[in-house]
Amino acid sequence: CPASGRVERPRSVEELQDLVRDAARVKPGGSGHHWWAGLACAALSDDEALHVLPFIRSEGGPVVLDEAAMTVTVDGWVTTEDLLDYLSGRGYTLQGVPFWIHQTVAGAVATATHGASLSGSLSARVAALDAVLANGTLVRVDEAEAPELLDAFRVSVGRLGVITRVTLRMVPDAVVRRTTSEVSADALLGLLDELEGASEAQLGAWDERQVMWFFPLEKALVVDYGAAPEGAEPQGVFFNASVGLGEMEAPPAPAARFRPRVRGEIDNYVLGAEQLAQVVLDANKDFLVDGLFRDRQARVTSTYEANSGTHSSFAVFDQYEYAVPLAKARGCFAEINTLVRADEEVRNAFYMPALVRLLGREPGLLSYTHDGPRLLINIEDFLSYNTLSRLNEAISDPDYTVMLSERVDIFAGNPGFQKVVAVLRSPACEGRLHWGKAGWEGAGFSGLEEYPETWCAFGRHAAQLDPQGKFAGDSGVWDFSQCPPDPSQRNML
Repeated sequence: CPASGRVERPRSVEELQDLVRDAARVKPGGSGHHWWAGLACAALSDDEALHVLPFIRSEGGPVVLDEAAMTVTVDGWVTTEDLLDYLSGRGYTLQGVPFWIHQTVAGAVATATHGASLSGSLSARVAALDAVLANGTLVRVDEAEAPELLDAFRVSVGRLGVITRVTLRMVPDAVVRRTTSEVSADALLGLLDELEGASEAQLGAWDERQVMWFFPLEKALVVDYGAAPEGAEPQGVFFNASVGLGEMEAPPAPAARFRPRVRGEIDNYVLGAEQLAQVVLDANKDFLVDGLFRDRQARVTSTYEANSGTHSSFAVFDQYEYAVPLAKARGCFAEINTLVRADEEVRNAFYMPALVRLLGREPGLLSYTHDGPRLLINIEDFLSYNTLSRLNEAISDPDYTVMLSERVDIFAGNPGFQKVVAVLRSPACEGRLHWGKAGWEGAGFSGLEEYPETWCAFGRHAAQLDPQGKFAGDSGVWDFSQCPPDPSQRNML
């Protein structure tokens, strides 16, 4: 977002209400983990645009458990990771834990952040939420009194208001059995055969399954979870250490975070993608051992210790994700596999694995799976930030003034990666874009075409709650001009 824009960090709901009501253009922010400025920023060129980063402690505390109702109510600024650790310390967790857990809870809900689960994303766990609307009004939206409005807010991408507090359903932090197997890319395609023509009731083998597909190696790690024997004792693990919410201070603004001048993300040119991918594969096999673990500890997540401290902080990257209909999943992945085998440029574009997960049907109007389960594939682009010419330029600069974190053109910087993106957006895959990730530039997105059953229903809520479009930003995504005014007409719920 433009550095010249305003940033405010309200400490009370009343302060947030005043800021939002008086702003002409505004967007909520969180921990800084959105990958496209078009959707994340209040504006791309307006110095008066306002970004609010709420740090509002509710009177009852940032987290309140209701064990009778099996829900947890949490302030929106709390990160998913801290919430999970807090719950685990009290014997609970969330179903469908996502891999990326460093977002705020409000941001994770607004973008349908997800794990592998037939029961849906974190947005599907929402029982109620509080939000500040464009006119400064604070509203409580719950599934009992306003189910249609809650279904709009479940995946609202900051378009309807600023989410300040969320009530989520929780589950016991039970002991589960984790098993990991290494398979060939061809064997992975064989596993996808069972998805074609399967009813939702027949997808149980893929519930909670996480697949790490290493393109350069033509191999994948398949991680499955199952019930543990009754009374089984869990093994201990090193990662997923807890932190206390009572000790938390306001998270730093994204601009204040450490960003190294010259990163170490040069290995694709030095070692080669295949060798690096093998290192990552071996490390994951060592970490993801079979055994019995508490649910929170068993899940494949991006922990600070294992990832962010050495990976995200020192290696800038873009994360893309696409939701592929099950009927197309096998053919889509086969086309990607053929491309990888035939094109050296594609093989060299990756060393971190693609993460593949099944997500079940859920009620959010703009959920990737509102119309049925899909297979989601997450891929990461490091090289467009790290071309060899820019590396040489940085190395030759004794004062380290060259910032490699300033990306080159994504197509020039990593063309092999963009070939895979093109397949995922093609008719062979019909991959829906992730609301919190990259890939929107040049994607030709049309909300009415990609969400034909629900786009106009969401648009009606946006028109009612934000008639001046102060939450719309400059993305061009929020176009409802082709929606008919009569709800009984086609494309309406």
